[in-house]
Amino acid sequence: MTNTNVSANKPTATIVHESPSPLRVWWMKTNVRYDIAMNSSIIILNIAAILYMKFTKIPFNEVAESWIAYVMGRICNNIGFVIFLHLLYCISTRLALFVVLHFCLPYWLWYIATSTITGLLLCELRDWWKFVNQPQSVAVDQKNRT
Repeated sequence: MTNTNVSANKPTATIVHESPSPLRVWWMKTNVRYDIAMNSSIIILNIAAILYMKFTKIPFNEVAESWIAYVMGRICNNIGFVIFLHLLYCISTRLALFVVLHFCLPYWLWYIATSTITGLLLCELRDWWKFVNQPQSVAVDQKNRT
């Protein structure tokens, strides 16, 4: 009598588990290499920008575009901070509340103070430069002229 069990007639084979080894070197993973490359390039660009700003005299005069760029930079900084807080709120409401109370409230108070003071100082500086650069009249004594 033959065996009618179908599984007994099938040849047996060893199954090779092809998942990556947990002992695989961490720097061989593509995501880690990509993150290291991108973070390195961002750090290098930031250092180059900071050194350029430090060693190059960038004039901030009364040109309207420079004032607009200053204000737009402040606005974009605020928008980025609000987006950051929204992402924190999506993660955890308690975390967002903690960050707002411990970091944002003092930041906003300092922001308002520096915004108003900086604006007033720039207006005073502009008025002073207008006064200094206006044409000067000099009295000339006609009798002592030879």
